[in-house]
Amino acid sequence: MWPHYTNEQGFQLKFHTAKLEASVNSLMEEVDCLGLYPMNYCRDLHPIDLSDFTRFHIPFLYLTNVKKEAWSYEDEWRFIISKPHMGIPYSKVGLNPRKDHKGIKENRRAYYDKTIVKEITLGSNFFTAREFDIDRSNDKFIIIKPIEGKYNYQNHVEFLNYIHDNHMDKVFYSGKTFGTNDDGQPYLIRTKERLDIHRLDENKYKLTRTNDFY
Repeated sequence: MWPHYTNEQGFQLKFHTAKLEASVNSLMEEVDCLGLYPMNYCRDLHPIDLSDFTRFHIPFLYLTNVKKEAWSYEDEWRFIISKPHMGIPYSKVGLNPRKDHKGIKENRRAYYDKTIVKEITLGSNFFTAREFDIDRSNDKFIIIKPIEGKYNYQNHVEFLNYIHDNHMDKVFYSGKTFGTNDDGQPYLIRTKERLDIHRLDENKYKLTRTNDFY
């Protein structure tokens, strides 16, 4: 999923999923939390008649939780909530949306307690030379510093400081290595390694690979 959505640059959160719905409900007002639903994969997508349903829940789940079977390898689940004034997607087919189709940006966010986060995994390209000064002079650790003036500078500083202050024991790095099959052909192996992040000052950090793989 890394190359599908982030070009290996983003981060992944792992939750205590059994606690997720209760956490969202406890922190948000006017929210209709429908919960976690698995994606249903099928050979063909068929239209349905909305007039056959007295409530909109089933058509809504059909709209949001059905994909063609070509995507079944993703084994996707979706967490669905509804809030007032979230807005609706803009139509690409030329139909005029309602004037309030954009909704309120703040209402499109969901909140949960930080204690239900089990792991934070950084993509293999999270730290790039385009956005970080990287010192690799030591073979046991690297020193990184977000480059001031870059678009994501403040986001990177706040994110790394937040991890350092709240989730130091839950940080992992998504890497890659290669194995060899019985025919001697190399193949890609995804790795997941615990990562130590130590803050040196407000926007400078030491990253240490632990060789602790999962």
